[in-house]
Amino acid sequence: MAVPKKRVSKSRKRIHKKNWYKKSYKNILKSISLSKSNLKNKIKLLLQAKKLGFSFDS
Repeated sequence: MAVPKKRVSKSRKRIHKKNWYKKSYKNILKSISLSKSNLKNKIKLLLQAKKLGFSFDS
């Protein structure tokens, strides 16, 4: 049978919450950095392709 856990104090809850936010913030920064890098690489590839004479008109 399931047994309820002990109550968590306010300070302990805040500590857990802060750690969770720190982890998510790091992941957000990492994903933004990867997106910027990917975008820069795509732009470089497009510019190189245009120099070589490729056209991307549909």
